[in-house]
Amino acid sequence: MEEGSMHILESEHLKYLTKVFELALREVESRLTEEKGFLSVEYELYPFDSERIVITASNRKIGEDVEEGEMRIPVVDPKTYSLSIENLRIEGESKLTGDAYCFMWNGPLVGVATEVYRVKVTPVIENKTFNVTLSLSNVNKDANIIANEISEILDNCF
Repeated sequence: MEEGSMHILESEHLKYLTKVFELALREVESRLTEEKGFLSVEYELYPFDSERIVITASNRKIGEDVEEGEMRIPVVDPKTYSLSIENLRIEGESKLTGDAYCFMWNGPLVGVATEVYRVKVTPVIENKTFNVTLSLSNVNKDANIIANEISEILDNCF
């Protein structure tokens, strides 16, 4: 990690950022379904274990099936994409930074008993920097800034 930056878990703004992310991700979900026409959009925020966000958009409902001791998550639609923004950190006073990766699914995700996952994916964007400057005082404004940056990255994925 660069000097002058801190992981969001260590930030005094963690509670604020959690609210902002929830609003931003709901907005991204709305944009993907209403403007881009995706039938299923799911997102997960992992600030407490890996400081990352994962957003998956598909034209097929994402669900779980169990097949002979394996958990199978059928993500098989050719129009299924995931964006992972990792290593979220605050740089300086108010700059939120992370590393963005976008990929297209080429088959179902399979979790085996050892919790190892197998799937064929095609990287679309590798190691793009997610970078926004926040006010850290206006939840709605900051959520919109984050939603716009995520939407811009996703537009480059499709």
